[in-house]
Amino acid sequence: MTQHVILAYGRETELWRATFAVLSFYAWYEGDRTDVHTVVFTDKPDFFAPYFEGLPVDYSVLTPEGLEEMRGPQQYIHRVKPMIVAQVLRDYPGDNLLFCDSDTFFIAKADPLLKSIKPSVSVMHVREFTFAEAVNTYAAFTPANQDRFPRKLIELIESRTFSVDSVERKFHKKQYIWNSGVLGLSKEVGKLMPDICALNDAFFKGSEWFTSEQIAFSMALPLKTNIIPSDEYIFHYWGQQQKVLMDGLLTKLDSAEFRTLPLEERLEQVKPLTMKWLQEVKADLVREGALYALANENLTAGIKCAAKALIASPLDATFAKNMLTLFRKRILS
Repeated sequence: MTQHVILAYGRETELWRATFAVLSFYAWYEGDRTDVHTVVFTDKPDFFAPYFEGLPVDYSVLTPEGLEEMRGPQQYIHRVKPMIVAQVLRDYPGDNLLFCDSDTFFIAKADPLLKSIKPSVSVMHVREFTFAEAVNTYAAFTPANQDRFPRKLIELIESRTFSVDSVERKFHKKQYIWNSGVLGLSKEVGKLMPDICALNDAFFKGSEWFTSEQIAFSMALPLKTNIIPSDEYIFHYWGQQQKVLMDGLLTKLDSAEFRTLPLEERLEQVKPLTMKWLQEVKADLVREGALYALANENLTAGIKCAAKALIASPLDATFAKNMLTLFRKRILS
């Protein structure tokens, strides 16, 4: 069996994202539902109940005290994820695990992805960059001085070893960091979780880098497994602008008509929405890329992205106006 795990608490927008994430999984899952089980870690289980009625979903209720404990002595918010992953692998020691961030949804058949999780194969979302590449990537971020976080992490890993699976390991700046919006782990990987949690604590304490939890998984998992990407199956809209867009789209689920549909009809409505909204968010990413490129005086990249965006959304007047504004500034500067 596979334990499908979602974490969603606090703001209502997080709950709507998680609702769509879970429904998309079952809309794209074609196997026997007795082989999968969803656990939603949340502070508001009653919110989800009408939408998940008829599905193999249970809830683990989060309390303020419990969340404070999971965030640890440094109150690192993303520490909650590895703590929950470790808990599920302990609670269901014979099962594999698929953890998905709330800002994800399935866009292809889930069955092959679940079958790919093996003792020798782990799943994350996408491979992003090396530590060394992260320095340049973060240097371009605002506010300024964001590159101090990967620099501190590099200094840390170059200064000491870290224990994983009872062996002292040395990491280096050319190793890749993977996005942990998706985590597919076999039951055999459960024994690594105490070390992954320890890496997470050490990395965040030494660098204060908010991505420390995904770095911990990225460093430990390749020591025992191969990591494969899951973006073919799951879309992850982690950008702030894309989250705002999705939050607006997700309001379409907030209706008595949708909530009271029979389960299979609910899922039949969700499945085409995953493809429709995927295209809308991708178009928004292209628009954002075009504006970013022009704002940073990369005219060639800006024009290419703008052309793609206008082809995808020719009637987007706001985008066209923003592009013209940047072109005028470019010409007059």
